[in-house]
Formats: sequence, structure tokens, C-alpha cells
Amino acid sequence: MRVSVVNRGPELSREDSEQLLRRLYRAPASQAGEISGLGLALYISRSLVEAHGGQIWVESCPGQTTAFRFTLPRGPTLGNRVKSS
Repeated sequence: MRVSVVNRGPELSREDSEQLLRRLYRAPASQAGEISGLGLALYISRSLVEAHGGQIWVESCPGQTTAFRFTLPRGPTLGNRVKSS
């Protein structure tokens, strides 16, 4: 399954796009006080997606949009298999 969320918010540089999924990372607009937050939401999202065997990434077109995309496998992953009795 593939999910995409497109945002027309503040512009992100390529460097910001590459760092957004790291713990406690906040883009310059956030650091300037324009956007509140601790820099944990995308990090937690990444942790959840990866724990379920998926991948998450950011694609940004400077001055236009930023897309947050993730995939999840259809079937159970190794860590989520149900043991039969």
C-alpha cells in the first residue's frame, strides 16, 4: 500500500527534505518560531512505518509542494507474524 500527503506549506530545501525524518530536526521556518513543534512527529511516523516493514520519504519541489510518502507491505512482516498453536 502506498500513501501520499501533499503539503503546500513553507518551502523546504533539499537539505531540509533529507533531514526531516530525523529525531528532533526542525526546518529553519520552525526554528524561527513560525511553526510550533518539537521535531518528533515525522520521526515517530518513520519509526511506526519502518516497524511495520514499510518505507517513508519526503519529496519536495522548492516553492511549490512537499509530498510525504510511505509504503506498507500487504501481508504480515517477519516481526508481525501470528504464531499458530
